[in-house]
Amino acid sequence: MGQNLRKYPRHPSSEVILFSVPILDMQGVKNINTSGLALNVSSGGACIRTSCALEPGHVLSIVGTQGMKAAMVKWVQQDKNNYIAGVMNV
Repeated sequence: MGQNLRKYPRHPSSEVILFSVPILDMQGVKNINTSGLALNVSSGGACIRTSCALEPGHVLSIVGTQGMKAAMVKWVQQDKNNYIAGVMNV
């Protein structure tokens, strides 16, 4: 069958993550503090579900047990009232 060509193996997750993301609007840049659910994780990044309207290129500051980490949004799919996003550690 098909070969998995991913650089890092994915592991299922259901961890709630807290993050902030700078969003540009008419008044300038706002830092939005929000949360999401990690659906899967790897050494290179994660797939998350959140109600925050993320876009490719957004850089998230993720608060975790090992301190602050940064991740860039690589892709986003809207899923009803949520967004599913692939993020890459930076």
